[in-house]
Amino acid sequence: MVPNIAKSGSSFRGAGKYYLHDKAAERDGERKPETHERVAFTSTRNCVNDDPHRAIDEMWATAAAQTELKRASGLSLGGRKCTDPVKTISLSWHPSETPTPEQMIAAADSYLTRMGWSEHQALYVGHNDTAHAHIHIILNRVHPETGRVLDDRKDYRRAQEWALDYEKEHGRIFCEKRLDYERAPHERQHAHANDNIPHDVILLTRPQEQHFQQSEISREVLDRLERDLLKADQRAEREAWFADGAQLFKDTRNTIWREVKKEYREDWKLFYAEKAAREEEAREASSSAVGRALYFAKTGDWENARAAFSDRDAVMRVVREEFSERAQALRTEQRDEVRERQTLACDALRLDREDGYKELLARQAADRAEMRELHASGERAAHLVAQTLDVRSANQNVDPTARTPVPANSNGERDAAAARVGNGTDVRIIDGVPELIGTAPKTAEPLVALEMPTVAPEERDAAQIRDNALTGAADLGAGMMGGAASYLADQLAEAFAPTPPEVREAQAKAAEQAREAAEQAKPANPYLRHIGDAEQKARDEREREERERYWDDALERRRER
Repeated sequence: MVPNIAKSGSSFRGAGKYYLHDKAAERDGERKPETHERVAFTSTRNCVNDDPHRAIDEMWATAAAQTELKRASGLSLGGRKCTDPVKTISLSWHPSETPTPEQMIAAADSYLTRMGWSEHQALYVGHNDTAHAHIHIILNRVHPETGRVLDDRKDYRRAQEWALDYEKEHGRIFCEKRLDYERAPHERQHAHANDNIPHDVILLTRPQEQHFQQSEISREVLDRLERDLLKADQRAEREAWFADGAQLFKDTRNTIWREVKKEYREDWKLFYAEKAAREEEAREASSSAVGRALYFAKTGDWENARAAFSDRDAVMRVVREEFSERAQALRTEQRDEVRERQTLACDALRLDREDGYKELLARQAADRAEMRELHASGERAAHLVAQTLDVRSANQNVDPTARTPVPANSNGERDAAAARVGNGTDVRIIDGVPELIGTAPKTAEPLVALEMPTVAPEERDAAQIRDNALTGAADLGAGMMGGAASYLADQLAEAFAPTPPEVREAQAKAAEQAREAAEQAKPANPYLRHIGDAEQKARDEREREERERYWDDALERRRER
C-alpha cells in the first residue's frame, strides 16, 4: 500500500475534470480512451448527491460558505479563510494484489477514519488505467457542518503508519522500510517529543528559540563573509603570483638577449670592418673593365671575369651578396644562441615556479581547512584573511587593502567600515575582522561605522579630476614651451659654434657609459643564477663540439696521410 498526498489546491472542478475524465492520448493518431475504460467506479461520502459531478459542485459550495457555517455553528469568525480547500489523495496497491472495488472503498474509509477526516466530504474515484490498482480521494478540507479546516499536521507520517498497519492486517508487508521506524520507539518518542507540549509552554520558549535562530543566522552570515573574503584574497594572491611570474620570465629573456648581444658585439664589429674594406676594394676594382676582370680572375671565377668586362656593378653586387649572406648567418647564429639560453633558463625557472605554486596551493588549502574547522567549532577565522593579505603584500609588494571589499574614508584609511551581506544583515569590518551589527529592512541604506565627509563622493571625485586635469594641462604646456626653447637654443649654438668631432665622440661615449650604469643599477633578477647556468651550459656545449670537431679533423688528416 502506497498512500500519496498531493499539495492542496483551490479548484474542485479542476480536480473533477482531471480524475473523472479521460487523459489525452500520448501519441498522435492514438485513439483517446473512453470514460468507462479509465474510471472503474465512483462513490461519495458525506454528500447529498451520489452523482460525482454534482458532488463536486456540492463540495465547492460548502467551501465557499465556510464563514456562514462557522456563524451557524456558533464558532469564532477569526482567522484566515481557507483558499486551498481541495485535498487529493491516492491509495495504490502492489501490482500482485487485485482488490475488488468494495475492498478499495473500505480501505479509503479506513484511511479517512485513521487520519481523522471521516466527517469531511469526499469523492472516491477508482481507476484501472495502470498495472496496479489504485483509488483517488477528492477531499474537502472544510467541514460541512462547522466550517473548520481539517487537521492535516504531519499527515505524511500518519499516512505511513496507517499503510504499515494495513499491510500487517492483510498478511504481507511490501514496504519493509516502514519497519525501521517501528523498531526504534525511543527515536520515535524523541522525534515527536513536542507533539503533546502545552501551548503556553511553547509560547514561553519561543523567544529563546528565536534568539537561537537569530544567533545561528548571524554566525552563518559571518562564516560566509569570512569565506568570501578568504576566497577573494587567495584568488588575488594567485593572480599576483602569475603576474609576477610573467614579469620574471620576461626579465630573464631580456637579460639573456642583452648578454648574447654584448658577446656578439665584437663579431659584428669585425664583420662591418671587413665589409667596409671589401666594399672599398670593390669600388677601386670597378673603375675599369680590366680591374673588374682581374678581381674575379684572382679567385678562378672565369665566368664572372668575362661578364665583368661589360657589367660595371658586377664586383660590388657580388661583394654585397656575399656579406648579406654572412650577415644573415651571423644573425641566425646569434638568434639561435639567444633562444637556446632562454629555453634553458626559462625551463629551470619554470621548475622553481611550479614548486613554489604547489607550496602556495598547499598553504591556501591548509588555510581553508583551518577556517572550516574554526567555523565548525563556532570560532572566528578573520586572522586567516589578514594573514593572506600580509603574505601577498610581502611577496608581491602590493597594497594589502587594494583588493579587499572595505571602502576607504576621505584620508584613504581603511580602519572601519560596514558591508551589507545576506538578506538585510549588516556587518562591520574593523581591521579586517567582520562583526555583525544587527539587521535592517531590505529598503534601508547600508550602514557605515565611520563618519564620512559632508562632500558627496561624486562632487569630490569630480573636483579631484578637474584639479588633476588643470594641473596636467599646465605642466604639459610648460614642458612643451621648455622643450621648444631648449631645442632652439641648441640649434642656434650649433650653427654659430659647431661642436668638434672629438667632443661629440666623447659625449656619445659618456652617454653609452651612463646607459650601461643605468642597466647595472636595475634591481637584480632573483633568478639570475638560471641565466648563469644556461650560459655555462651553452659554453660547455660549444667546447664539446669544438673538441669533437678537432678530433674529427685530426682523424681525417691521418687518413689523408
